Amino acid sequence: MVQANKMTEMIPETHTKNYPFQRKSGGYGFLRRKMFFDSIEKKRTKPEKLQMRLEKFGQETTLHGVRNLTQANNWPRRIFWLGILIVSLYFLGREIKESIIEYTTYSTYTEVSHDTIIPMPFPVVTICNSNMFKLDKIVPVFNGTADFLTKGLKFIRELFPDKGLTNLHDDDDDVTNQKSDIFNLWKRDMKELVTLNGHDKTDMIVSCKFNMKTCGPQHFEKTLTNFGVCYKFRLPPMEVNNSGLSNGLSLILNAEHLQYVAAPREKVGFRVSITAHDHTADVASEGLDIAVGMSTSIGLRRRFIKLLPAPFSDCVEITTDNTSKTPDDLTLSKDEHYSKSKCIQTCETNYFAELCKCLIFFSSNVSDSVPFCLPLQHKNCYSKNIDTFAREKHHICDCPEPCEMVDLQKTLSSSNFPSLSVARTLYMTKKLEHFGKALGWKIRQVTFANSEKKREFIIKATPSFLNATFQGHHINEASLQKHLRKIAVDVFGFVEVEITDKMFEVRDWNCNLTISVNSKFYDDVKERAHDHVLDVSNAMTGILENNFTNHSNISNSGTQKYFETFFDNLFDSIYVNVSTLSEEAANDLERISSDVERTTEYMRHTFARLDVFYEDLRMNKQIDRARYSLAGLLGNLGGTLGLFFGASLLAFIEAMEFWFLNDSCRRKKQKSVHSHV
Repeated sequence: MVQANKMTEMIPETHTKNYPFQRKSGGYGFLRRKMFFDSIEKKRTKPEKLQMRLEKFGQETTLHGVRNLTQANNWPRRIFWLGILIVSLYFLGREIKESIIEYTTYSTYTEVSHDTIIPMPFPVVTICNSNMFKLDKIVPVFNGTADFLTKGLKFIRELFPDKGLTNLHDDDDDVTNQKSDIFNLWKRDMKELVTLNGHDKTDMIVSCKFNMKTCGPQHFEKTLTNFGVCYKFRLPPMEVNNSGLSNGLSLILNAEHLQYVAAPREKVGFRVSITAHDHTADVASEGLDIAVGMSTSIGLRRRFIKLLPAPFSDCVEITTDNTSKTPDDLTLSKDEHYSKSKCIQTCETNYFAELCKCLIFFSSNVSDSVPFCLPLQHKNCYSKNIDTFAREKHHICDCPEPCEMVDLQKTLSSSNFPSLSVARTLYMTKKLEHFGKALGWKIRQVTFANSEKKREFIIKATPSFLNATFQGHHINEASLQKHLRKIAVDVFGFVEVEITDKMFEVRDWNCNLTISVNSKFYDDVKERAHDHVLDVSNAMTGILENNFTNHSNISNSGTQKYFETFFDNLFDSIYVNVSTLSEEAANDLERISSDVERTTEYMRHTFARLDVFYEDLRMNKQIDRARYSLAGLLGNLGGTLGLFFGASLLAFIEAMEFWFLNDSCRRKKQKSVHSHV
């Protein structure tokens, strides 16, 4: 027995692991022999065990390089394969690192395609006059021309600061801080001020055609934007079946140049915004200027853009549920779509509502709890902080791009408008409306442009009117003249415009006849001039009571009688003066320039043509795709492993099983055997 035990101790490890002479049947004899051989294995050193396991791993693994290393029968061959494995591991690690980095950058590529869409949805066209306040409307707000010219322009400039030639840089106090009765704007908010005093669509839109059908001002919807009063074209169905100039929207626009106010903007023309139907027009930032005297063509190409959501971009996928919330707490109804411009406008409204405690005039988010800003609030809060908001809005507002959007690419071209042949044709067909307006426009330029002459006439004439009106009363003439001159200036400006604009209606173009003072035209102008200064006449009681020495004898009916007498004397004198000067100027102009040339010049200073159309009906689709997907990453890793190791995923699973699972199972089995013993 002793000799047998010695023999078993001499058996090599390769044999003891397989237990060649153990019995197949179980029993304590088998367990004791197994424990004996396991005790022999425990006596071996760790390097010896590692070498043996590597040799066995080399026999079982499908990794080609490892097998060649462990099965090599000489050291040079082992060193060679070891070097190959180290180099392969280096390149393998580098490729894996670069693949993971490229995957985690979430880069994309754009797939471009074109689809023809018939019918093609026509965009929303929003048109605004560059002049925010129409002269005839804004002057009565300031109780007449005199106060408007002296204080009103500065008032508007302070509400809407802008760099221009007419900026006033004096040391006077702000007119918005002056407690004067002239500014009845104190009781009116900014929305009402802007809405009621802009240009009317019936005057601005001369001609309209859409998709070869006649349209008109009735197809334009009034809207309030950050550029002022604008008009949005709506004529269902808003779609076209063909491309080209004749299948879009064609407009001839009248800028009403003589109704311009030198604040807040000094340019002449229009601003147009062309957007998709789910986009909110930002006319001030995204609009295009349309010049008078030019025919501007805007060719469109529709583009659909689809971005990948996070983590590839910051775009947001917006649902149209009533409960859906977009960034910046913008709630959308079922019929609305999210757009970045609408989000920014809502953010701007909320920002200034919190800062100024009121709503900006073009806000669409009306709240019963927050009123619209008054002029003083607008000036002191909105105007002073709008530049800061414009610079920081991308930090203030959480308004990412939508993942799906429609964009309109625009191509502009222009030419002079109109040609001389237009005026020539109008003259031959006896359509003289524009000829009369052109003549009046020119008369105002050459005759009434000198405001100093108007002032001298009014200063000299007013005392005589006062003496004729207030005979038998002792009055403070100097003080009263100051108030009544304002009426004279207002009446003079009104009569000047009425006569020069409409003298063609009462004047025979074949004979140079003087406009009759007793004509129907005279009565009509006088009646409307009286209504024009009615607000001033209502204040006559206070004016007279402060200037008459015996004002105790004056009643309300008496002051009205005095005003009527003053107005009749003043109007007759101004009307005769203006009509005579206009008639003389008209005769002079007809001698030195032709009607065609004069009318063409007038049109080029007043009219503009705009054509909006699709260049073609193909929609450009730009869809982002992931450059490196998870499947691409796995494929790249698999190809790299196959290239450098000739391995696959299963080979690595085999290695993990050999090094981890087998060891774990073997230790559990040994523990079980010892517990039975």
